[in-house]
Amino acid sequence: MKEFIKKTEGLKSLEKAEMLEKWQDIGNCHQELAQEGQSSVPQAEQLVDLHFIALVNRDGTIYEFDGRKKGPIPHCCTNEHDFIVDAGRVCRKFMSKNPDSLRFTAVALVKSES
Repeated sequence: MKEFIKKTEGLKSLEKAEMLEKWQDIGNCHQELAQEGQSSVPQAEQLVDLHFIALVNRDGTIYEFDGRKKGPIPHCCTNEHDFIVDAGRVCRKFMSKNPDSLRFTAVALVKSES
């Protein structure tokens, strides 16, 4: 990721997205690490509840990006100031589907103050 960030510094969002689509190192790294897990790797078409999604604020709406779905899924309105709290509410909805499960992790990628 560090190399990708360095090479795309100064590019517009769309240009970065296009480079990310073509960036083989990230995909190769993902495939390699996915094979090292403690469980079997599901087929791409297999329906699973345990995988990564991303929640993003785009123009005041929280969208869910899930590579197993056809496109972005809008969830609710938000703003830059309240995004983390609003995203937490979306996460709680996911967690409420199986409240006894401990298999849930959230990671936030945020801009550094320095």
